[in-house]
Amino acid sequence: MRSSRAKSVALFLAKLTISLSLVAYLFYLVDFPSFQQQFSELLPVFVGFAVILLLCQSLLSAFKWRTLLVADGVLLKYLYLLKTYMISHFVSLFLPTSFGGDIYRVMAVRKAASNTAKTASSVLFDRLTGLFALLSLAFIGYLTYPGLPFKWLVVLGYLVGLVTFWLGASGWLLDRKKLTKRGLSQKIHMVLESFHTYGKNRRCLMIALAVSFVFQLNIVVINKMYSLAFGLEVPFMVLLAIIPLVYLTEAIPMSINGLGFREGAFVYFYQLIGQTAEVGLGIALLVLTLRYSMGLIGGILLLVTIISDKPKKNSICDSETLS
Repeated sequence: MRSSRAKSVALFLAKLTISLSLVAYLFYLVDFPSFQQQFSELLPVFVGFAVILLLCQSLLSAFKWRTLLVADGVLLKYLYLLKTYMISHFVSLFLPTSFGGDIYRVMAVRKAASNTAKTASSVLFDRLTGLFALLSLAFIGYLTYPGLPFKWLVVLGYLVGLVTFWLGASGWLLDRKKLTKRGLSQKIHMVLESFHTYGKNRRCLMIALAVSFVFQLNIVVINKMYSLAFGLEVPFMVLLAIIPLVYLTEAIPMSINGLGFREGAFVYFYQLIGQTAEVGLGIALLVLTLRYSMGLIGGILLLVTIISDKPKKNSICDSETLS
C-alpha cells in the first residue's frame, strides 16, 4: 500500500516538474516587456463574451450527459447534473489528469442512481462523442487549411476516432466479444450494453453528437474571442484547424492536465500562422486563467454541498417512473 502511494506521489511530482519546466522554458523564449504590454492592452469586452460562452459549455455538457442517462433508464434532474459537472471541473483542475473530474462524476451520480455501470458508461460515452467531434473538426480544418503540419497524423486520428466511435455505438463488440459474466469482464459487458443502448436510440445519439459538435465549435469561438481580446484578426477557419490540435495535447499523460504542452502548442501554432510567441503564450495564459476562474464556481458548489445536508435520493431523481 505504501509502495503504491509512493509511486503515485513520485509520478505526480514528475509530471509537475515536466509541466513547470515547460512553462518556465516558454517564458524564457518570449520577450517579457512585450508580453506584459499586450496584457495591458487587453480588450475586456471580448473576455466577457468568452466567459459567457464558457458558462454555456457547462449547460451544454450537462444537457448531453442527462440525455445519455435518460436513454439508459437513469432519470436525474438537470440542475443536479449541472452542479455535479461544474464540481467535477473544479476537481479536475487539481488532479494529475483531466479524467479525475470524470471519476467524481461517476461517484457522485452513482450515489443518486445506484448504478455504477450506467453512470460510468454515460461519462465514457460523453468523452467518446466529444473526442470524435474534436477529431472531426480538426480534420475539417485541415481540409480548408492544408498548409499545416502533421496532416497524416490528423487523418489517422480521425479514422481511428471514427472506427472507435462506430465500434462503441453499433454493438458490434457486444455481439462478438465472448465475455465471462464475472469481475472486470462483466463490467466491460455492462458498459458495452449501455453504449449499444445509446446507439440504438437514434434521438439520443443524434443529440449527443450534435451537442458535442456545438461544444467543440464553441471552443473555437471562445478562442476567437481570446484572439480579439488581444487585438488579433485570426480567420475562424484557421482557428478551426489549429485549436482542436492544441486542446488534444491535454491528453498527453506526461504533465498535469496538459500544462506546459498545451501552452507550448499555443506558442507553436500561433507562430506557424504568423503571430509572435508572446501572443501565443498570452492566449495560453488567458485560457488557463479563465479555466481556473470558472472552476471556482464548482469549488463554491462543492463547499456548499459539503457543509449542507446531503440531498436525499428522492430530491435529485425525477418523479417520472420507468416503464
